[in-house]
Amino acid sequence: MRRQAGFVLLVELMISTVIFAILAAMTVPFVLTLQQVANEQVAHRRVMQVSDAEAALAICAMTNGCVPNVAVQAIVPAVGSIITQGYTYVMAVNGSNWTFTATPIYQGWAYYIDDSSVLHCDRMSATKTSPICN
Repeated sequence: MRRQAGFVLLVELMISTVIFAILAAMTVPFVLTLQQVANEQVAHRRVMQVSDAEAALAICAMTNGCVPNVAVQAIVPAVGSIITQGYTYVMAVNGSNWTFTATPIYQGWAYYIDDSSVLHCDRMSATKTSPICN
């Protein structure tokens, strides 16, 4: 009798472990989708911050005696690219013209903005000819 009770307990534990594994496997795609959405929001916010900082620096450059705020200057990235949070960010400067792009590494929305401060977005890759978004 005692052996049978131990076997029943073992079977119950195996069944509950299988159920737990199935539930855990069902949540993985949901968690990955949430992470992608969060990365897209960070990329969108970062592109808009760079645009706002560049606009503030341009206004300051046209104003006599204006000294740019160090915090505003820190927002504008150096020329080149950086990969972080699932996105590749690229800052390019040509004279007084600049462009800043955020391109997803795997999938998601890409963002493009330049000195016109018009945000363009598209799936996976965005350029000046991509649809305008807000």
